[in-house]
Amino acid sequence: KGVEVKGYLVWSFMDNFEWAFGYAKRFGIVRVDFDTQERTLKKSANIFQTLAKENKLKVPSRVLALSEFIPFNGRLEDTAVAPKKLARPQLSIDDAKGMLKEFCSKYEDQNFQDRMVQCFQQFLIHNDEMQLLKERRRLCMPIQAEIIPKYGFEPTTHGVSQVQAALTAPRLTEDPDIRQMNHYVVYLTGEMPKAKAAEGATV
Repeated sequence: KGVEVKGYLVWSFMDNFEWAFGYAKRFGIVRVDFDTQERTLKKSANIFQTLAKENKLKVPSRVLALSEFIPFNGRLEDTAVAPKKLARPQLSIDDAKGMLKEFCSKYEDQNFQDRMVQCFQQFLIHNDEMQLLKERRRLCMPIQAEIIPKYGFEPTTHGVSQVQAALTAPRLTEDPDIRQMNHYVVYLTGEMPKAKAAEGATV
């Protein structure tokens, strides 16, 4: 009420190739068969079709209850449809050490290191820090998506952010082994390939 919505951009219209997940994630409201290129409307497409026709969004109570929706400048009074917050996964010291050991092992891989060095070499050319960040994420994400679900985190950028917050919490960083492995992960994914790229540039 009181908000004049001029338009809404759906991401995305069709399933496509995602830079972080390839063809594994399907965000489109139209399903694409990548072998035949056949397009099929999903339920979400029908919802937006009805929305466009009736200029009205109908959200079932069951869906609303599972969402994080809160009315602008207000709160839900009906406890039957109150938003439910998912509990953030917690890491024990042993789990944190196990996860970090897996990260270190994967990041030490020579193929990963070679590709990370290439990222920093390209950065020396284009000097675009945002592009460097994207490329580093692109290389790290497949490894992170393989490891973090074992410890209860979703294999998404949001899950990675939760892992980073958990691993740097004082409760865990008081442990010298965790603190050391955290530094080693930073070294493997940043400091070491950056130094190697600089060495190559001066040869």
